[in-house]
Amino acid sequence: KLLPTRNMESRDAKDGRYQRLRRRHVYLHRLAGDDVFATKIESQPKAPFIMVIRFAIYAFIATFVIKARSQVEDLSIANDGTKSALTEQYFEFEPRPRKFNDIKDVKDVQSWLRWLCNSLQAAGNTDEYSNPLSLNLHNRVTPTSGICLNASSITLSFRRVKLSSDAAASTTTRFSAFYPQTWKAFTIDPGTDLAGSDIEATSPIVASTPSTLSWLYTPACKSCSNTGYNQMGGYIAVATTSASGTLVHLVDSSDVSGLAPDPTLNHCDGNLTRSGTLGLEDFLGEPFFDSQLGSLTAEFQTYNANFQSLTKVKVFFQFSAAGALFAHRVETQTLQLDISHSWIQYFEYTYLVFTCFYFFDLVYRIGKGFPTYLQNFWCYVNACSIIASIGCFGIWYFYMPTLDTFRQTRLFQDYTNFDNRSATFGFYIVTSSFAVFTIYLRMLQFLGHTRSRVVLLLRTITFSAGNMIIYILYIGVIFIGFSTFALTNFSNVSANFTNPWVTFVSTFSLFMGDLSVMDGFNTPLKVPFMWLFMFFFFFLSVQMFNAIINYAYNRVSEDMKSVFQREQLEKQLKKKTKAGRDGRMFWPFPFGRKPKGQEELAEDGVTFGGAVKGPDLTTLDPGVRQKVEEYRERDTKKSAKDGLCTACVYFLMVGCYIGFLYVNMLVEEKNQLRLAVEAVVRNTEVEMPLPFGKTAAQSWDDISTWSQVASWMRVGLPAIIFNSTAQAFMETSTTQQLISSGMNCLRSWNCLITGASQNQTDGSQNIARITQKRSKRMQNRGSRSSATPEDERFVGGFDDSGEEIQGILVNESGFFQIIHPDVANAAEDADLDFQLLHQNQLLCQTVGAGVGSYR
Repeated sequence: KLLPTRNMESRDAKDGRYQRLRRRHVYLHRLAGDDVFATKIESQPKAPFIMVIRFAIYAFIATFVIKARSQVEDLSIANDGTKSALTEQYFEFEPRPRKFNDIKDVKDVQSWLRWLCNSLQAAGNTDEYSNPLSLNLHNRVTPTSGICLNASSITLSFRRVKLSSDAAASTTTRFSAFYPQTWKAFTIDPGTDLAGSDIEATSPIVASTPSTLSWLYTPACKSCSNTGYNQMGGYIAVATTSASGTLVHLVDSSDVSGLAPDPTLNHCDGNLTRSGTLGLEDFLGEPFFDSQLGSLTAEFQTYNANFQSLTKVKVFFQFSAAGALFAHRVETQTLQLDISHSWIQYFEYTYLVFTCFYFFDLVYRIGKGFPTYLQNFWCYVNACSIIASIGCFGIWYFYMPTLDTFRQTRLFQDYTNFDNRSATFGFYIVTSSFAVFTIYLRMLQFLGHTRSRVVLLLRTITFSAGNMIIYILYIGVIFIGFSTFALTNFSNVSANFTNPWVTFVSTFSLFMGDLSVMDGFNTPLKVPFMWLFMFFFFFLSVQMFNAIINYAYNRVSEDMKSVFQREQLEKQLKKKTKAGRDGRMFWPFPFGRKPKGQEELAEDGVTFGGAVKGPDLTTLDPGVRQKVEEYRERDTKKSAKDGLCTACVYFLMVGCYIGFLYVNMLVEEKNQLRLAVEAVVRNTEVEMPLPFGKTAAQSWDDISTWSQVASWMRVGLPAIIFNSTAQAFMETSTTQQLISSGMNCLRSWNCLITGASQNQTDGSQNIARITQKRSKRMQNRGSRSSATPEDERFVGGFDDSGEEIQGILVNESGFFQIIHPDVANAAEDADLDFQLLHQNQLLCQTVGAGVGSYR
């Protein structure tokens, strides 16, 4: 019995001693300033900075190759040029000028279609400053399948809603006397497959004149041409425009009527089957545009010879059961036809070699660290980046042969072929953008191997990610509550809250600080909703995000404190080692006393300041030595504080300097003068001639086309310069004439300066200088460069004999470079000499470029 007792007492004594030792160990760590519960992060060996430079070169080459192949700048300019031609020009002038965004109902849609066809017909005339059948000068509308190449075509897809006589399910029997028939659906989305549904009308439409003409419904067919938008069928019409006028062909996919092609009607081959042909005005009338119209989609393609690009335009008009235009928009997609580069392939090979190098490096790391390395986040980032980069090469070299067949044949006239190649090119854009994004994301990994501060930021993001996700889910519930509240209370008074998705977008815009979504309506709960929403999300939520990030940063900083201290000690050791090797620390100033804390120790133990050298610290423990060194240097690291007198003198100097600049630069006066002159130029409205013989009062801000620029130069600029009322205002006093007779002033006091040039001897006075730079015109060879091989050029179609010819759509083109006002380049036509005379007086002529002057 005694033996177990002694063993038990011995075990208790051991446990007590262990607990005391453990507590002492904790006290020791606390005394040293360590957090024993924090996860210690060990310092990793740093990689050489040359790895970052090498990967930066790889990232630059990848960006350059993808940017050169995609040519996103040219695609953006081509899209914007075509879209602005449709949305920024007036389609109706009476009772007021209106643009695309002003379309409200079916009548406006008819007016817009009439304007579009008439604009194509008038293009090429002298007054329109445009190439034939083109939008915005250079965007030639191409013909679709079956249409002659000397015409342009626009495909129209009508989707009509079926009517219902079931009053019990719609208006009820009480109101059926007012509306015996109603729509079976709220609307029909363009391009939707409604096979098997009973909401779309498919019965033939009989024309009023002639009554024997019927417009047949075209069923959906993915492999057929001229079957409507997205090949989903509907009532399909093709509007063709030439110099002689506009004709509309009613498509008959079953070819019941059996009408043969007729070149006089711009119908040249059997790829288009029609049931009849109407004039534009007959087509725009009933019964084609009636109360059953659910959606209308207009599709056409434009060819720009300057950029050698082909753009597909889709214009959507969607109507609702409310009787109004539900939505309308313009979409554009552009393909670059000339993708030939003589030297880009070398950069592609370099990009591929770098990608393969990092691929084998990834395989080596996975094999060496398997399976632990698979738990690393950067393993999957590297894998996705490499896969995307290799995918770019595969997609591009698959895309090039398909584009060759598209350029060398008449496949460009079929919208389906364009959509297939556009989808492939779009997939290349998505893959390449993901590759570039992950490449630059991998840059953080390489920087983290060389700099601990980058590791600190990455660990901060990782540590805060979980808390941020939880908080986002928390506020997401509240955000949905606010969105539901806005949808319920504001949907009947504002278009910004009509459905759940639009409400979500509007509410998120309000979260980003855009208060314009709350304009245009007034309800009792509008102001309380705005204040409560803005306080909770715009202030409280943002501060919570900041708090989460700050907490994560402070926590990770504490965890990595030992790493930073060790790096600091290593730097100090390297500095001391270098100082011992050089004999003494380098000091760039040969004269004067060295700053405090940097005295050089002499061999006898006395510093330059006369202080006695302290004890040798190399024999102490590293932790104790660091504490002692920090204690010694506590005064040397403190900078002297500036006194109140110094601060006052500084603020006085700053105030005097700002006052000096303000007074001598005449800030307010110059700004008022600039605003006054600019207001005269921008706000002066004059009656300027517009297309189709129309005139309207327009200002500088209304200019969107070249024809409007020419009209403003002919009418607007002379009105600004010569029709000023300043002279009559200043000469009202007969006793004192404030300005000379014949002076022209803007806003009374801003008078124009006149003078004569050096070689001007006729006595006339110059009042304005107008500089025009002309672009060269060249034969359209289907490419932007003469170095493009013949088999990679866009031919534009066939002639009547069946042989391929170039320039059949556009005979001439200009350079694609932008001609800047003050820089000459190869695109400028500097060889053409001309003079403009008026009543034997020289108005303008071609002159050479002088140093520092405009041409």
